[in-house]
Amino acid sequence: MVTVSIASLIYKSKRYADWVHESIHEFTPQLKRGEAEFYFIANDPTEDLVQHLQSKGYKHYVNHNPAKTEDELFKMGYGSPAYMFRVYRGYNKAIENAAGNVVVLVNSDNYFSPDWLENLLKYLSLKTIVCSKLVECINPKYGHVFPSAYHCEFGSHPDNFDKETFLRFSELAKMTGLQIGGAYMPCAFYKSLAVRVGLYPEGNVAGSSFLDVVATGDEMFFRKLRKVGVKHVTAMDSIVYHCKEGEMDEPSSKGMASDHIACTQQEKTLTWQAQSVMSVILKMDGENQYLALSGIEMVGVRLWESWLRKLTFANFVVAMKRILPARMYGVLRSIWYFLRRSKRSRK
Repeated sequence: MVTVSIASLIYKSKRYADWVHESIHEFTPQLKRGEAEFYFIANDPTEDLVQHLQSKGYKHYVNHNPAKTEDELFKMGYGSPAYMFRVYRGYNKAIENAAGNVVVLVNSDNYFSPDWLENLLKYLSLKTIVCSKLVECINPKYGHVFPSAYHCEFGSHPDNFDKETFLRFSELAKMTGLQIGGAYMPCAFYKSLAVRVGLYPEGNVAGSSFLDVVATGDEMFFRKLRKVGVKHVTAMDSIVYHCKEGEMDEPSSKGMASDHIACTQQEKTLTWQAQSVMSVILKMDGENQYLALSGIEMVGVRLWESWLRKLTFANFVVAMKRILPARMYGVLRSIWYFLRRSKRSRK
């Protein structure tokens, strides 16, 4: 029985359709067990793409969006860029077609890693919308990586993607726990919650003009969920690569465009920026609870282990003063004084 519906938008690229389909099926055993489904929303697709999806036997739904001018979109309350009207309508169509009670939205330029889905679902509840931890390259055209993403250069296109190095990195980067906030996709949530808050807005939210965007559609969807008590969290052990802008940036010729080549010429690295992981304990409706300690990363773990080796009980008491409430710290300090006096009396 299908309980999880995984969906990706696709517009024109047969290469990205094959790439995300292969990746999803390689690293999502729930699909083989019949517990999950994966499908494309062919969003204003080219005829060539639809023929490709049909010939491959990929499950898909075709979605045609009405054409809207910028003036029409602004009257509806939406702002720049105009194409986001199509994107968010596509997301909503993906949610509406979900057979499962849990929806997972992904991008066609995502590549997945082992246990990515399991590690989303284990944190999911009616109080959370859970996103994967992104790993991104720097796209020369679009610049920086998403603020909470790891920066690693494993490729900017399916044709130059370094799969093996990414998979080794994902094993190193995984850590059990949650980060407050993060990227907006891939994301897992209950379909009923999305319907309850009215799904995604059909565009970025405009302010005083079409070019004055006060919030993206993603931000508004997550805000609506927050208003009904649903917290946005990132699963630090669900590692997903993001090529950045995917189909929009795909080279039109067989040869790689110069900006893609420039990206891959940067040195590949197995290091990443330190991530601040906030302490989080979430009640999981009677199931397990998951705790992420502050500042866990490769270097942080080593420093922590080194500090533990040097730790004395006296140092521990001093350290706890910064963490524990005053009364609890007073009890701990009293125990320490009692133990110290007992030790002296035995001498």
